[in-house]
Amino acid sequence: MLIASVSYGQDIKVEYDKKLDFTQFKTFRFGEGEVITPEDQQVVSEVQMNKWVKAAVSRELEAKGLTRVDSSADLTVSYAIGAMARSDAGSVGPMGLTPGSMERNYSRDYSQGSFVIDLNNRIMS
Repeated sequence: MLIASVSYGQDIKVEYDKKLDFTQFKTFRFGEGEVITPEDQQVVSEVQMNKWVKAAVSRELEAKGLTRVDSSADLTVSYAIGAMARSDAGSVGPMGLTPGSMERNYSRDYSQGSFVIDLNNRIMS
């Protein structure tokens, strides 16, 4: 129903059913949550990350008038969050990377983060 992801360069994509009336939903609960960052690259624990995600999502949904419940709910929130190490390489034109430089190839290492939230609704399922 709703999918959002964030990647390198602050590229944000949001997909949702534009015909769906979200005002019909009054309650939500959390389903599966997954931290996809490899353990050896995690800066904070999965437990802490899950707490932060649930707190932030709860705050946003409650601000929209929904109530968090532990059992049967109109919406079930599932998510995947994390970062993966990436690298990029390429070459530049005849001017080089900097003036006077003959270096025409570059490589860089970076982290690519993603955060996907899925809201499954019981009413339309």
